[in-house]
Amino acid sequence: MKSTTKRVATQVGNKAATKGLKAASGRMVGKALASVNPLECIKEIVQAYANYKTVVEQETTKRRGIAAMEKTELAKIEATRKILMTFLDRSFDERRQVFQALFLTLDSSVDAGNVQALSTTLSAIVHLSEISPFRHIASVGDVKKMLKDSDSSFEL
Repeated sequence: MKSTTKRVATQVGNKAATKGLKAASGRMVGKALASVNPLECIKEIVQAYANYKTVVEQETTKRRGIAAMEKTELAKIEATRKILMTFLDRSFDERRQVFQALFLTLDSSVDAGNVQALSTTLSAIVHLSEISPFRHIASVGDVKKMLKDSDSSFEL
């Protein structure tokens, strides 16, 4: 029975202590709230929201600019690719034609037994084989000029 009485007394003491802490913290919160101006709080919230909307608009504009720049750059890359492919098609077509003509000459030289023509034609084939078809591509701008100029020929 003594232990039950002791337990009840401890619980009553704890309740009183808890009630005292709540009262003290309530006074501190009350003092803190008394120093806060509700109108200033609303102004700060409105200002923070306005700043947020400004940042959102700026970032959205930046994203649109980046997307436009991306489209422009991709279009430039595609145009450059088409120019280079056209150049390569033309240069390899010419190169193929020159090789065909040289091999026809080689066949004719063999059939005719012309050793001098055979030697000259073989030298031309070897020389043409050693030359890179890419040697004229210093820049895309050069290729554009060559393709636009109707008088230009592709040296092989």
